[in-house]
Amino acid sequence: MTLGQLKQAHYDEFHGDYLTNQEVGQFVSSLMAKNLLLNPHPDRDELFYRTSRKIKYKKFYAQLVNLLFFRIPVYDPDKALTRILPYIRFSGRAVSFCFIWL
Repeated sequence: MTLGQLKQAHYDEFHGDYLTNQEVGQFVSSLMAKNLLLNPHPDRDELFYRTSRKIKYKKFYAQLVNLLFFRIPVYDPDKALTRILPYIRFSGRAVSFCFIWL
């Protein structure tokens, strides 16, 4: 099916809803990534192999980048904030009280 035929079939099915070239490209690339596309090209196996390698590389790279940003707990601010919370509440009330009377 050609690009024009695909657009026309969508137009006929959905009664006048046009597709952009970008939407068609995203649809075709998602079909190709999932190996759902029939490709009469003689090198279709090579194309599918390259696509699967690209997907595997992206997954590996995402895991590698995620490992580079590990966290080391050095200081936990929750304990300190919990201890000073009553004082902050009191000072906040005192400040708001002063602003009301001014």
